[in-house]
Amino acid sequence: MTATSAEFAIDDPVYVKPGLPEAKDLEGRVGAVIGFEDADRRWVVVLFDKQFSGRPDRGWLFTPGHLEHAHVRQQAA
Repeated sequence: MTATSAEFAIDDPVYVKPGLPEAKDLEGRVGAVIGFEDADRRWVVVLFDKQFSGRPDRGWLFTPGHLEHAHVRQQAA
C-alpha cells in the first residue's frame, strides 16, 4: 500500500526510507512534519535537527511514499 500525506500530521516524527538518491544524507534520519505543499498535499515538508534545506522554512520535501512514522519503524526494530 502506498502512503499518502493524509496519513501524516503536523509534528509527526517521521523516518526517511532508504532508496532516494537525492536525499542519501537524510536516509534513515528522523525528522518532524512541519507542513505540506500543493493543494492536494502531494509533498510532505520535514524538518531535521541541524540539517537545513535552502527553503525559508528550512524543511525538506518528500513524497509520502518515502516516509514512515518513526514509531512504526521503532516497533519493527
